[in-house]
Amino acid sequence: MPLPSVDDGPTLLCPACGFDLRATQADRCGECGLEIDRAALQQSGIPWVYRRRIGHIRAYFKTAWQFTLDAKSIRYEASKPQESADGRAFARVTASVVAVALLAVFAAAVFADDGLAFLAIQPPNPFANPFGRAPAPMDAHWLDLAVPWSAGATLPPVLPICLILLAFYLSSVQRAVFRLPGRASAQGLSYYTAAPLLLLLPALACSIVAALLAEGKIFNEYGPFPALTMALAPIGALLYLAGVLGTLYRVGQWLTRTRHCGFLAAALGAAELIGLWLLGWVVLLGLVPWCVGFLWIVIDSLR
Repeated sequence: MPLPSVDDGPTLLCPACGFDLRATQADRCGECGLEIDRAALQQSGIPWVYRRRIGHIRAYFKTAWQFTLDAKSIRYEASKPQESADGRAFARVTASVVAVALLAVFAAAVFADDGLAFLAIQPPNPFANPFGRAPAPMDAHWLDLAVPWSAGATLPPVLPICLILLAFYLSSVQRAVFRLPGRASAQGLSYYTAAPLLLLLPALACSIVAALLAEGKIFNEYGPFPALTMALAPIGALLYLAGVLGTLYRVGQWLTRTRHCGFLAAALGAAELIGLWLLGWVVLLGLVPWCVGFLWIVIDSLR
């Protein structure tokens, strides 16, 4: 019988080495010898894909748990067809959770400082120096950067909107790292690699509670359980590191699985993701409030 053409049918790759299996009819990979289950490789095994059947909440948390811990049931998903629409829907839910965490931190900071005054540029206090010396003037270049940003940041809706946009950016920007022409499944998988960011929610919750207890905003100073209160801050820090470093590790890991590349390519991809994260923070929390504040100052000066 003639061998099938490699252009016939959908792409079918070996999970171990990436060899195109469309040109062979054997049950083993002709390159590495891995036993192949063709039926299983033609449909996704990610629970989120079947969310309408098993329920959205259960499918989401099961998928997030599997990608956070790298469960064995999803290790060969890079060789299966994945829809980008499913990945984008998963990323939107992740972004909503991250947005809640970021907004909670912002609300806790506002509550602890009794408003947004801590974001404003304060004029120097001439009575702060006991020797009567005049305070040193602020640098003009620093004021050019700080005053418009402060004017924008102190407007109530600006920073919350920027934090929401930042959450959606952080939850989906890793798709730019998975650049594989003709491999839409790699783009779909890229959205799931941000699942460890869910750890930011309990991390920030621990940090907020510890800060409020330390400031005496709730209960008495250090609360009714001092040892537990003091333990919340390091627990939050560990969870925060686990969420950030876990996301970077999963991005590099799934890059090796989708590209069948080595450690160097994975490390470069993780470094690129760090650069994209920093760019998002600078633009959304620095440049956008500065532009809004500059326009507000211009409009206010025309009154």
